[in-house]
Amino acid sequence: MATSKNMVPETMAVESSKKGLDLIATGDALHSGWLNTLEESLTETKDGIYRTVDTTDNNSTSFITTTEVEDNERIHHLIIIPSIDAAWQMRDEFTAKNMDADGRPKLRMNAGQIIEIAHDYGCMMGPAHIFTPWTGMYKSYDTISECYLGVLTLLNWDCPVTPTLQIPLRN
Repeated sequence: MATSKNMVPETMAVESSKKGLDLIATGDALHSGWLNTLEESLTETKDGIYRTVDTTDNNSTSFITTTEVEDNERIHHLIIIPSIDAAWQMRDEFTAKNMDADGRPKLRMNAGQIIEIAHDYGCMMGPAHIFTPWTGMYKSYDTISECYLGVLTLLNWDCPVTPTLQIPLRN
């Protein structure tokens, strides 16, 4: 994986606690190596909420399972996954040349196919870093409705949809 060897859940939790963060995202939850690390390092405390196995007063941050994927139009999508088990199962349903080549798999699927799988597993999904001109949603769509809600209408899904947007914050 292309991250620091120190980027592990235990360190992430301790450092996040120092910054006052009570809940953080795992990221890269479709990469088999990272999923193995998450399974070894985290324990589920509530539905979809995880803590490190060695939780202490200095290490009280919780985790949710997330990933980012790239569709066949090079648009990036953020997926909040309900559990590590669901992430393992979803891996098998996505079409990619190599799911473990990168933390953000390049799927050979369109947004509609991706959101359909995400919906089947009870995920929340939306565009990642929406204002980035080369991989953000606005590169190909004028509205979030055009990108996602139209897909739901075409599939005749009778479910409420709350769009999830990822807007990166820089300092």
